[in-house]
Amino acid sequence: MERKWDYGLDFTRAIAAIFVITVHVFASNYNTDQVAYVGDLIASSGVFMFIVISGYTNSMKYEHIRRGPTYPYMLKKAFFKLLVPYFFWSLFYMIVNTIYKHQVFFSQRWFTRFLNHLWLGNTWFHLYFMVLLIYLYLIYPFFFRLIKRRKGWPLTIFLLVSPAILYLIMAQIKSVPWRSFMYFLPINWWGIMFVLGIILAIKTSLTIWHQDFVHFMVALSLTIASFFGYLMLNDLLIRLQKPNEGLAIVSTYLRLLYSLAAFLLLYIIGSDLFKLFPGMKRFWHVLSRHSYTMYLSHPFLIFVMEQLRNQHLFFKTNTTGTMFGAWAIIILATFILSALLDNLIKYFRGLFQEALT
Repeated sequence: MERKWDYGLDFTRAIAAIFVITVHVFASNYNTDQVAYVGDLIASSGVFMFIVISGYTNSMKYEHIRRGPTYPYMLKKAFFKLLVPYFFWSLFYMIVNTIYKHQVFFSQRWFTRFLNHLWLGNTWFHLYFMVLLIYLYLIYPFFFRLIKRRKGWPLTIFLLVSPAILYLIMAQIKSVPWRSFMYFLPINWWGIMFVLGIILAIKTSLTIWHQDFVHFMVALSLTIASFFGYLMLNDLLIRLQKPNEGLAIVSTYLRLLYSLAAFLLLYIIGSDLFKLFPGMKRFWHVLSRHSYTMYLSHPFLIFVMEQLRNQHLFFKTNTTGTMFGAWAIIILATFILSALLDNLIKYFRGLFQEALT
């Protein structure tokens, strides 16, 4: 059964990429600018949308097929799609960091530090997501079979187990390697969004969400309610000025609920928007196609802009207006850089394939 291209998913994926960039651009003003603070919380759903989309797109092809994905297939996919880019982007950011801090290149200490960063996913602040996806891809065939054969209890287990893991990370485990290991566990709260993506693909269909006004109102109401709950609880945690693991866990799950609702709402908006303006499909499709590289490359451009600002060469003041100016420039520059990189990779891959034949 041939599946039509889902442009609503293109729209959602592209917005998720923009949201991730927004979080990282607004981060420098988070504590001093109310607009940046609220905008950061709104955009915090972006990374979770990527996880839902990953679970969903990996499962779509098996919607009407009894047999699920095999482990060799997912190992190969994880290696070429995730592990190889993760290694090279980690190496790139390690080199950038070494130059910035005037450290010695390629010494034994440098290699040890690099390997440690690879394990922990912290060569740069955003690369943890790649480690998380690698783990999710490796366990994906098990998740898929579990959800395909059972009804609601796999998700129930996640909802019961993941708060306990989160509590251990927050309050009990002090060792950094062990905290990182627990943090990246596929049965942690990240895995819930991945499982929800699989469920949306094989147990229901995203397309039902843009077929009537009732689904739109459900998604809109849930998005607004969960976001304001998340916002108020986050405000309370800031005012407390001391750790509160219970409230932090509730805040985390409100954020997950908000992210899922926002994902569904954006999918509906994108699908309906393209019905009214079909000419917009190509723009959002192109933006979506480069969203993966946009995620990997944008922190470098933020870093460059910060250096220029520190030297008073660009946006000498730090106001709401200059923040939005930097945001627009970084999004545009990230898209251009990502398109160039993706086309360059495509060109060299073609040359390599020609050489093999």
